[in-house]
Amino acid sequence: MKLAALAVRRPVTILMMVAIVLVLGWVSLTRLPIDLFPDIEVPIVAVVTGYTDAGPHEVENLVSRPMEEALGAVNNVKSITSLSGMGSSIVLAEFDWGIDMNFAALEVREKIDQVKAFIPDEADNPMVVKFDPTSMPVMQLVLNGDRSDHEIRYIAEHTIKNRLERIEGVASVSVSGGQEREIRVVLHPGLLAAHGVSIDTVGQMIRASSLNLPAGTIDDNGHEYVLRTAGELVDVGQINSIKIPTRGGGLVSLTDL
Repeated sequence: MKLAALAVRRPVTILMMVAIVLVLGWVSLTRLPIDLFPDIEVPIVAVVTGYTDAGPHEVENLVSRPMEEALGAVNNVKSITSLSGMGSSIVLAEFDWGIDMNFAALEVREKIDQVKAFIPDEADNPMVVKFDPTSMPVMQLVLNGDRSDHEIRYIAEHTIKNRLERIEGVASVSVSGGQEREIRVVLHPGLLAAHGVSIDTVGQMIRASSLNLPAGTIDDNGHEYVLRTAGELVDVGQINSIKIPTRGGGLVSLTDL
């Protein structure tokens, strides 16, 4: 009742107070910033490790579990979740809200460095990635046509991707889907056993036979030329002629295996 009595006795004062509230509210509303992607620091760090040609069971036992044990010793960790698939391992560490994620990511890298010696040598170097919503793609384009999946992916990678990357404001462009060209080497178990050759030896020789290596420089009358050895395989015929060492000390062509 006192407020009502004051409003009756001081109508001008009450009117001025209401006007001030309305003006402040209007100014605040017009100047209120709106951000569809606010700068939010999500307390999640992911450790991504690639392990080519390894099954989910091997990835879980040889990569994901050592990573989980290492992350368990990090301070302020709320929960740990791992995803083990064909050839890849993703371990997610969720932290408490409000902590410094830069320091948390640094501590995660230190723990991961301590367990690198316990994961297989064939596994890739673990990558520590902070979960950043602003780094997610904001546009997806679908490409289709009358051509084969391989040709469409080739056009997307070598034509469309390059042009999109030149646009101002575009941070990165990634291509997924379609078909990538590959050459399969199918080995005969009986021929491998007869020549005393293991599958690992065949794989090592194929990798070693398809390399482009630097060969130094040459100075010629003030001109410096950079040399390189071009050994990368370019056709199937070259793959067939690769020599594989046998258990008896000889060599056998890959096409004979």
